[in-house]
Amino acid sequence: MANVTKIVYILVLEVFYTTNQTYANTSLFNVSNKMNNDTIICDSNISLATRDINRIFVTDSVVIMGTTKTSGIKTNQNGTIIFDMSLLNRMPKILGNADPIHYAQMLTGVQSNSEYDSGIHISGCDNQHNNITINGVTIYNPSHILGFFSLFNPSHYASMDIKKNVFDATDANRLGGAINMNSSLEIPQKTNGEFSIGLISSQGTVKVPINNKSAFSASLRTSYLNLLYSPWLETTDTKLKYSFTDANLTYINQISKSDKLWIDAYYGNDNSDITMKMADGKLKGKWGNYMVAIIWSHNTKSYGDFKQTVYTTSSYTNIDFKQDIFEVNLPSKIADYGYKLHWNANKFTGGAEIIYHRIHPQSPSSNSLSISTTNNTLPIEQSLENIIYTNYEQKIINNLILSAGLRGNLFIPEIKSSIKSPFTSIDPSTTLSYQIKNIKFSFNFSQRHQFLHQTGISSMGLPIEYWISSNKILQPQHSDVFSLNSEIKIKNGLWIINTEVFYKKLYNQIEYYGSPFNMIYTIYDLASNIRKGDGYNYGLSIMLNKRVGRLTGWLSYTYTQAQRKFVDTDIDGWYPASHERPHEFNIVATYDVNKRISIGGTGIFASGTPFTAPASIYYFNGNIVPTYGTHNANRLKTYIRIDLSVNYKFNIKHFKESGLDFSLYNAQIRENDIYRYIQTSANRYLYKSQGFILPLLPSISFYAKF
Repeated sequence: MANVTKIVYILVLEVFYTTNQTYANTSLFNVSNKMNNDTIICDSNISLATRDINRIFVTDSVVIMGTTKTSGIKTNQNGTIIFDMSLLNRMPKILGNADPIHYAQMLTGVQSNSEYDSGIHISGCDNQHNNITINGVTIYNPSHILGFFSLFNPSHYASMDIKKNVFDATDANRLGGAINMNSSLEIPQKTNGEFSIGLISSQGTVKVPINNKSAFSASLRTSYLNLLYSPWLETTDTKLKYSFTDANLTYINQISKSDKLWIDAYYGNDNSDITMKMADGKLKGKWGNYMVAIIWSHNTKSYGDFKQTVYTTSSYTNIDFKQDIFEVNLPSKIADYGYKLHWNANKFTGGAEIIYHRIHPQSPSSNSLSISTTNNTLPIEQSLENIIYTNYEQKIINNLILSAGLRGNLFIPEIKSSIKSPFTSIDPSTTLSYQIKNIKFSFNFSQRHQFLHQTGISSMGLPIEYWISSNKILQPQHSDVFSLNSEIKIKNGLWIINTEVFYKKLYNQIEYYGSPFNMIYTIYDLASNIRKGDGYNYGLSIMLNKRVGRLTGWLSYTYTQAQRKFVDTDIDGWYPASHERPHEFNIVATYDVNKRISIGGTGIFASGTPFTAPASIYYFNGNIVPTYGTHNANRLKTYIRIDLSVNYKFNIKHFKESGLDFSLYNAQIRENDIYRYIQTSANRYLYKSQGFILPLLPSISFYAKF
């Protein structure tokens, strides 16, 4: 035993401090990568002779293990980006949270947003085109705190999968990308968890083993934004009050070697109270989500792997606006009840899903006598979405692989109606990939249909937009997508370069162009306030990712065009979508100064989004009513923001890890445009630019893992 110990010690010295020593017949490093904690394993039969030993020691096996930091991001064979949640421990924590969706928006092809924008835009698509899920179950309107961060408490999840375009028959009926949050399904040996306490919000997660085959994990998060920041949340024009709470629960049971059962549940709610002094009005909002899923996976050697999911998911909104002369309420809700089966066997993948949608579109109501709400109530929509799919993968020649799939859809709108006009579609998809050494290319094509639409007044922080089903008036959306991707590994994966060129044609797009006055003062007719048309997106992106070392992170650049054209309107020709940012440059970096101190930073340099400037203004019933010029012909100024953080680790015996995080949001104190608005002052009209309510947002939080 002493000889083995001596050999291990000498081998470590030789590997790390000797450069001119040659070892014959020795395979020193077999590297097995793990996210953010790469394990380096030296395992070989070694015959070792050195200048420091007179005798030759022969050992059967020597294992040396060490760790190194990685960037926490990798791309798998089908192009899915896998984002390890442990990476967020080293990122700037905005409002005390390092939000996973916020950092997904720093990747190529995923557009970052301005403050108060709760949308997610992938490959130039609208927010409604993306499928955001927890373990494959859709979450509608997945944002908190006026779009600042999402519903997802990062401490509850193991990883996040990101698809910028869907090229697989297994992907949901959406035209855009997909983001899936994966719960941790490992059964811990003992109770563990983590928590953080900040000036604005706090959160905690605990994982408890019930026995050696089952466990549960629970997470709770709450905010108290107004407790310390109340004076900063008041400007000349507005005063903001805001809070949210959310909770996660996951139960895991390893029934047998082949069977695993787990239950996932989520609940969250938001409350906002905005006082608009100039308009002498108040806007109160309550919205939230819940989701429950029961998932059973069964693995067999003969017939492949099966996974079945039974679930329900819902999102609701209740917005109430009060002014001296009136009060109007805008409720809406969507709820899904579904079952899906997924099967994977060797080269074949298949499955089926059935979803019952129950949708309450936004319908204004008022108790004010001065407002007519006759026929304003839209009926509850009930529809049925039926899906079956299959995918096949085949190696054609060495290093050349073809993957092809079909997705069949039967959508039945208005299932309670005696007159049914179902929609059917068959969507093909194919991927041709080629890999040689450290270079991989793939060409992708897919068609996809989407049977749900999202529309409404605005997505600016408050979920005023709502969902509606396809029907005889609103045809299903569909798209044709082409993409060429590449991945180049440099120095055995120390550096990775990812590139993408894509084109996406969009059909049957809709856009709401009415105003709140259409809801309040006229008979509400949704169809008369919706434009219909087509669109297209195209672009290219490149990302350089440094995966290993004390300094990790990535640089990315994305060029995107998102154009729309709507017929039978007063808008002629093509124009940019309201979320379009042609140019965007992102940088994300973390650096370990020493064992206790690490620093992190992110930077965004992006084109301003389009907006429509007013051509004239008039008064109606004491309210300012503008008439607008050319649609989306103007742009906000360039958006630039830098966020910084410093993490300091304590040496506290009671915790595995603990420390303080200091963060600065918008460290350069730049006033970025969010939107433009009209203000009256001394009988004058002012067209002003609105920035974020706080020019600089500092935060500090204490965190601990036990």
